[in-house]
Amino acid sequence: MRPHHNTNQRPNDTRFALGQTVITPGAEEALQIAGQTAIEFLRRHMSCDWGGFPTTTFRKTSFH
Repeated sequence: MRPHHNTNQRPNDTRFALGQTVITPGAEEALQIAGQTAIEFLRRHMSCDWGGFPTTTFRKTSFH
């Protein structure tokens, strides 16, 4: 895996900082093919945007 964006700083719209992130060559290639960037998904994760993840399931797996 190779280092990716530095996400040690916490942007205003996020709930937590990730620290150092890495991306595998396969994941990077898949993102390029899809025309997307890793930062799109990292920002969603950092703001706790789980997409269509059911709230009840989230509560069961949450460590808050």
